[in-house]
Amino acid sequence: MHLARYWAATALLWLALPCAQAKDRKFTVKDDISMVRFTLPRADPNLPGSRVAKPSPDGRSIAIVTTQGLLSKDEIESRLLLFNLNAIERAARHPGHAMPKPKVLANIQGVPPPFAAVAHAAVIEDVRWSADSSVIYFLAANRQGNYRLCKVQRNGSGFANLTPTDQNVNRFSVMGNIIV
Repeated sequence: MHLARYWAATALLWLALPCAQAKDRKFTVKDDISMVRFTLPRADPNLPGSRVAKPSPDGRSIAIVTTQGLLSKDEIESRLLLFNLNAIERAARHPGHAMPKPKVLANIQGVPPPFAAVAHAAVIEDVRWSADSSVIYFLAANRQGNYRLCKVQRNGSGFANLTPTDQNVNRFSVMGNIIV
């Protein structure tokens, strides 16, 4: 899918801008912690196609998650970003068009579970589209390391916690208007 290449190029350019302004200096632990990482899609060598972000069911958008450490708070911040695939394609085909900026749908600060397998583990996990592409569901970790089920409208409105913050949600399924 050519659109997946376009979104990847746009996302990399968007994230690389601060690097272009860096001065010659050594890479530090502070740099490593505060570096923005793509955490969704997550490449898994045992899962073919895991390096490609999945577009919305209507094919108009793509959602990715970026994560970085917040050294001053000793927390992790993950952002759910929405890219418009038509805008990316236009910008890629016509160099005069500006590269589109993503819409930030959610900005979650929290602590990953105590035994997270990955350093700087994301606090937004398991991102899923509704069948009609109007809502994105995901798990968000809080400051106690519990994951809660959340949703946000595609347009960025209507963010809601669907489960209490003192409960931990490991998995969920969405089918129509039913969430289990």
